[in-house]
Parts: sequence; structure tokens; C-alpha cells
Amino acid sequence: MITVSFRAGNTTPDGYTATQCAQILSSEGGDIVGTNCMQDPQHAYPIIEEMRRATSGFLAAQPVAYHCPDATPWFTSQPAFPDKLERVMLTRYEMADYARRARDMGVNYVGSCCGSIGSHVREMARALGKATMQKVWQPNPNAPMCDTEYNWARIQE
Repeated sequence: MITVSFRAGNTTPDGYTATQCAQILSSEGGDIVGTNCMQDPQHAYPIIEEMRRATSGFLAAQPVAYHCPDATPWFTSQPAFPDKLERVMLTRYEMADYARRARDMGVNYVGSCCGSIGSHVREMARALGKATMQKVWQPNPNAPMCDTEYNWARIQE
């Protein structure tokens, strides 16, 4: 598997388009080719579409989990980079939407890159039917939640 990063648009810094990258990497023996890092899902979709049209082989997509502006659509160009990115982080549900759309676009290996955390990956897996909801502990509404409530209930008796 080999993936390529794109910053502004569908061309690498050395001048190869997403189409050329997919074709060259596939013809040189890449079993899985695709795009990763730098761009958010919204900016990666055109690259994914272009690479899907360029190769019939396995395709991977691993965008970052940050919102990227149109003016500079790569996350390392943002004023929030490197230590204030939490405010531009995608939600788990936005990453789940990306996972479904990438699958529907023909991506065989749906993933994520920088900024992706456990809740993103879990929600993406759920969206793709790879994980089920787990029962989460819920308090018993008829039982005290803490010692204070327990003792208050005993005093009231």
C-alpha cells in the first residue's frame, strides 16, 4: 500500500496529478494506492474521485480529522497548527459521514490520518458496519449515585 499527500489541489509538489500518481503507483506494483494526510475529507473527495477513475485496483483514503479552509486546504497551513488544532477538529459524526461517502466512492481501505482519535475511528467503523454499539453503563435511577446521596437517603428514612 502506498498513499500520496496533496496540499493545494490534485498535484504533488513535484508536479504529478492524482491520476498520474494512481496510474504510476499501480503500474509499478502497488496493490493499494491512494491519498493520505494534509487535507480534510471535503478537499480529499475530488482526489479520491480522480484516483478511482485512474485505477481499477484497491484504493485507500486517509484524510486528516481537521477542517481545512479553501484558501489553504491543508491543516499544517492553519494558524491553529501545531498546538491549537482542537478547535478545528472534525466531530466523530463528520468522520462517519466521510467513511460512508468514501466507501460509496469506491474506496476499499477507509482510514484517517492526523487528528483522528479513538472516537473518530469507532464511529467510522460503526458507519461501515464494522462495529456495533456497545451497551454503555447507565446509573440506576433508583439507587444513590454517591455516599452523600446514600447517607441523605438513610437520614430521611
